This record gives sequence, structure tokens and C-alpha cells, in this order.
Amino acid sequence: MGNIRKRFVTYKQAAELYSIGWSLRDYSKTNPDWVRNFVESIHNVYNHIQQSLEDEEDNLPRGRTYLNPW
Repeated sequence: MGNIRKRFVTYKQAAELYSIGWSLRDYSKTNPDWVRNFVESIHNVYNHIQQSLEDEEDNLPRGRTYLNPW
């Protein structure tokens, strides 16, 4: 059951991202600077989160298994 749930969540997220991307594409025709700034800011936030997670992963004790809720 967990595998089905994971696939559904992944599909739902992909569909939402597709919709958001399409909306941004359309809005970029009206206000390209705003869309460019928005995408850059999201990219910067994502990079910061990714770096934080990598730093935390380096601090996890070795030899233990951490369960994924999915």
C-alpha cells in the first residue's frame, strides 16, 4: 500500500508542478521580470534547503537505518 501511496503523491506533485510551470510560462508573457525573479528566488531557497539537508546527513550516526515514512 505504501508504494501506491508514494506513486500517487509523486504523480500529484508532478501534475501540480506542471500546472505551476505552465502558469509561470503564461505569466512571463505579461511580466517576464517578475517570473525570472520568482524562479531565481525559489532556486536559491531550494539550494539552501538542499545544502542544509546534506550538512545534517553528514552529522547522522553511521551504521543506523532511518525509516522513510513512505
